[in-house]
Amino acid sequence: MAQITSANILKILSATWHSFDEIVIELQIYDSQDIKYLKLKLKEFVRKNLIKLIYYRREKYWKSKKPENTPLKVPNMLEDVYELEEYVERTNYIDFYIQLLNKDPHNINTWKELAYYYKGIDSSKENLCLERIIDLDPFDEETWQYLAFKYIKEKDFDNAIKYLKSAYRLASDELDPEFNLINLKLLGFLYYWKADYQKALEYYESAFELGWDSEDFYIKDLGFLISLGFSYEQYNQPDKAIIHFKKILKISSIPIKSFVAALIALGIAYWMKENYDKAIKYIEKAIELDPKEDTLKVILKFVVKAKKMPLDETLEKTTYQNQIEINKNSILTLLRSMISRLDKLIEVSEFSATIHYKSFINDIIKPFFRNPSNRKIRKLKTSLEKYIEDLPDVKRVEFINEYYRTIKRYKDMQPSKWKKWGNYLLKIIPILR
Repeated sequence: MAQITSANILKILSATWHSFDEIVIELQIYDSQDIKYLKLKLKEFVRKNLIKLIYYRREKYWKSKKPENTPLKVPNMLEDVYELEEYVERTNYIDFYIQLLNKDPHNINTWKELAYYYKGIDSSKENLCLERIIDLDPFDEETWQYLAFKYIKEKDFDNAIKYLKSAYRLASDELDPEFNLINLKLLGFLYYWKADYQKALEYYESAFELGWDSEDFYIKDLGFLISLGFSYEQYNQPDKAIIHFKKILKISSIPIKSFVAALIALGIAYWMKENYDKAIKYIEKAIELDPKEDTLKVILKFVVKAKKMPLDETLEKTTYQNQIEINKNSILTLLRSMISRLDKLIEVSEFSATIHYKSFINDIIKPFFRNPSNRKIRKLKTSLEKYIEDLPDVKRVEFINEYYRTIKRYKDMQPSKWKKWGNYLLKIIPILR
């Protein structure tokens, strides 16, 4: 039987994580007093910062803390996201899950947990974990989709398209229409930004066929609707664009910038049909609402010039048409520059129900319940308020509902902690409204 000394306990914990029972077995402890002494020593080591402590499946695990393994400073990229103690805690869990995977490299759930802890710390390693999950379960459509979201955030649109197509193929339109609706909209969105308007329209129109009823569609997802309308224009379908943007203008909750974008798009659609009077009317209305936007004034000059351009009999018709095409291309370039400022709106519209809402809320609630405190309640409240400050009212309601669903799940998962802290979390909801 090994002697129960500080040196022996720390020696056992020097290489790998151990549960309490595993330490007892290695020390060959049988006496109840020795077990009590071991518990006291472990508490002392944690207090003196000699060992690391994590929780896994309602059980504690310890490991010796080597100075070289303890980061002294949070990486610059995390300074505004994690405090040092939270960063260290994440690295502890990473170390623990790597140990589990060394024993069982085919455990998908362990790979998922490891990916979670790499998130925000090392994106490339998170990607490797997600790729491994797909290798082990190629029918996991949610991981395919999540990887696509990550590539979108990294501006790697080709890989994003590849993974979204896989997610779409694996899911069922009938069993999970909302999931595939997101895939279709994002595929259209990505092809739109790659300037492949034919492909964009194919996926956008498939989303319409799968999606909500028409009336509801025109109040739920404004970013999707705007980029769809511009795709009609870019693909030289002004009639469809006109019908589309007129419906957008009827949305009562539309932000002013989006309303202006819809007006200018209508003007351009009418200009493409050579209906210059209506084109000028809508563009002038847009300028009236947003007089500081110089792009609108430049577009108006193009349209006015096109209206005044005489069709001189001595001027070959092809030359005239070439001039029209040059003007069209110039206007669409200006328009694209202007609507790129709607990135935040489109980002919220397209990603909020998935990567933003669910992932963001889970990422702040899960660590809170691990070690709740009044300080963390205040921090959580501040994070939530900052996140939703720019959300439209409809999106804010969706966010609050997702927050409520998330915290209620912890009522069953963490009943003792919920009893003390649940009301604090519930009191945040009225503040967010």
